[in-house]
Amino acid sequence: MSDEEVKPAAGTPGNSLVDSLSGAAAEQLNDAVKLAEKRYAAAAKTPETEGKDDAYQSLVNAIEDKRAYIERVCAQARGKLDVSEGLSAAAVKKRRIELELAEAALSDVLAQLEELSSKREKDAKPQKKARSEKLEKNELADGVAAVLAEAERVKTKKTGGASGVDRSDKAGQESVGDAEEPKVSETVEKKEITADSAAPKAPVKPDKKVPQAQPKAPEKSDKKASKTPEIPDSPDRHRLKKYYKATGIEKLRKQFDFENVNQVPKLDKIILNMRLGDIKEDAKKIGAAVEELKTIAGQKPVVTKAKKSVANFKLREGMSVGAKVTLRGNRMYEFFDKLVSIALPRVRDFKGVNGDSFDGRGNYSLGIKEQLIFPEIRYDQIEKIRGFDVCIVTTAQSDEQAKALLSVLGMPFKA
Repeated sequence: MSDEEVKPAAGTPGNSLVDSLSGAAAEQLNDAVKLAEKRYAAAAKTPETEGKDDAYQSLVNAIEDKRAYIERVCAQARGKLDVSEGLSAAAVKKRRIELELAEAALSDVLAQLEELSSKREKDAKPQKKARSEKLEKNELADGVAAVLAEAERVKTKKTGGASGVDRSDKAGQESVGDAEEPKVSETVEKKEITADSAAPKAPVKPDKKVPQAQPKAPEKSDKKASKTPEIPDSPDRHRLKKYYKATGIEKLRKQFDFENVNQVPKLDKIILNMRLGDIKEDAKKIGAAVEELKTIAGQKPVVTKAKKSVANFKLREGMSVGAKVTLRGNRMYEFFDKLVSIALPRVRDFKGVNGDSFDGRGNYSLGIKEQLIFPEIRYDQIEKIRGFDVCIVTTAQSDEQAKALLSVLGMPFKA
């Protein structure tokens, strides 16, 4: 891809800049990534190391091209937002949403690169171990062979000196007149030499300094040298978590007069639950729905099973009836940020969420009617429009504290 300006995709409503993420150029980059992934998966099944390296490098190049394209879209979206003076509030909000969508797509590509590098490093560990074991065996065998050769050379040298004395005596006897005796003595000497040279092969036990080479020391240096460089964390990632620590904690502390910072409420976990009772007998559709929930959450869901059989519902024990996923830590903050900043504003005629959906213990629940409000889901690739429940668990001691916490984090409650 060249560094020229990215043009909005034609034929889409509004021809916004973010529509370029689903245009012809983006489709071409996605196809290149999928083709490289198939090639890498096929090469991973073969024992050839060179083919694996080539496939891995081609996949990294394809993802890097996609990342560069999305970065250009982000840069242009930022530029449009910077020159939004004089525009209406709706136009400025639209440009801000475009920028957030582009940044979310860039975050997904960076996460894909990070996952690929960790998988590559994990696959390389058994190969390194096998190579080190082979190297250790070869060096040990070479050391034993060198010691045996040295012992044989020393023995041969000793026997060679004794045979020289015998030959001088045989030469004196040859002058007396016996010509055939030296030949017999020479053959006897040869037999003695061969016997003496063969004898030390068995008693090599005193030399216990055979394992001279220890390949474990260079193995550490190999690991350091071959370790895949980590992808630097983007400054735009985990922005909600950073905002909460820098600003949100202080606001809540002043609002409720907390003496200790540990009293300030915070997010504990977010649970997503999708009901799949209508397709409980179709494993293929269940797999597609689970994959959609995985794409939205960024974490693999758990398929829930029926605990008992109910004949009226045509339900048998062990049937798949739903899927759920629990988010904590950085993934929890990223999902909440995506929910309030990108997904909810895309709801048709959205006027805010209900502020009375608390359970009395500081936890909040809301329902998502369509998974299409999330930018990761493509309309032409879904089997059916489905919704799911979102349960936000906090450490707040009351509903008032929980509502204040979610308001600080950007939850748009109805006025």
